[in-house]
Amino acid sequence: MTAANDAAVDEKLRITSDGKIGINCTPSYTLDVRSESGDTDLNIMAADGDARIRLSSDNSGTAMINALDDSSDLVFSAYGDFVF
Repeated sequence: MTAANDAAVDEKLRITSDGKIGINCTPSYTLDVRSESGDTDLNIMAADGDARIRLSSDNSGTAMINALDDSSDLVFSAYGDFVF
């Protein structure tokens, strides 16, 4: 790809034919995010309600990390049970 002035364009996002998504990289994982330098942050924000990361596997249940809307608590749970 080239820009209108024939300059090279730096690729920032790649989606492979097998559905992997890479930001600043060719993905090795389902979602692969890499920083060109320094720290890399992932921001997940709920406009209203809890923000959570859900980890699931077929027939194995679900584990979640929750940032609760009404407190500053971070809640870890697995299979619906409070863990930490």
